[in-house]
Amino acid sequence: MKDKTLITLACVSVLFIIGLIILSNLPTVGGSFGYGMPRPAKSDNDDRVVVTNAPPQIVYRIDDHRFLTLENYIACDKSGQIYYHDTLLGIKTRIDTVNRDHRKDDGTVLKNYYVGDEQIQLKDIENGIMAYKGMLLHDATNGALAFPYVNNTWRGCDNNRGCYQGAMVSIDKGKTFYDRTYEKSSNYPHDGTVFTVGNNAFFRGDEYDYGVKIIPFIYGKGFTHNVTENRRVKFDKETLKDRKYDIRLHCDSAIKPTKIRFVKFKKVPEDE
Repeated sequence: MKDKTLITLACVSVLFIIGLIILSNLPTVGGSFGYGMPRPAKSDNDDRVVVTNAPPQIVYRIDDHRFLTLENYIACDKSGQIYYHDTLLGIKTRIDTVNRDHRKDDGTVLKNYYVGDEQIQLKDIENGIMAYKGMLLHDATNGALAFPYVNNTWRGCDNNRGCYQGAMVSIDKGKTFYDRTYEKSSNYPHDGTVFTVGNNAFFRGDEYDYGVKIIPFIYGKGFTHNVTENRRVKFDKETLKDRKYDIRLHCDSAIKPTKIRFVKFKKVPEDE
């Protein structure tokens, strides 16, 4: 009798384990019938790109015919691409820094990849330009443009880990943009940073402190070779009174996509 009981318990245990294995391989628990909880997302979702039907948002306006839009985003602070528009010249140019990698607080790197003809950001990486929270003032009269981005906010970032700061610059009225890196630093732009764009350079200052860096659009021998600094000047807030258009990027967080699609892609080795 005792042996029969042990055999019965063993059979029940085996059947229970088999049942768990079968359930773990189902695509959903009730999901096929329109109800129930889906399976947990795979960890490699961080390595998928996102395609959404989110409506374009104007997130920065220079004047009545020049502005930036955020498109294909999950939220204001998740994924998405930035486009520059000039309705008078018929220009629409993508300018976000899609090659920007993201480093988590623990130092783990999430690589950003190119995906065919479309350069779509990973779902958990904030757009570099939207991550800039400081002031942005366009005073150029020759059509020059510069849009700063935040490369990395990892607190352990330093010069030896490839941390750098820069802006996407155009000297052909927005037809093309290039990355103007100007320093290696963990001192990333913050909400008190003030970027002012002139005809031949952009200026990085601070809303509260003295000092401004002058960064010519054209590179010197290195990142900082032709970058100069004036420590005796301070930003004059009175100049903001006469500005009619945006002085900061903005985004309506209430606007969300109704459809989000994740696309798996082939990774490119880091040494390529």
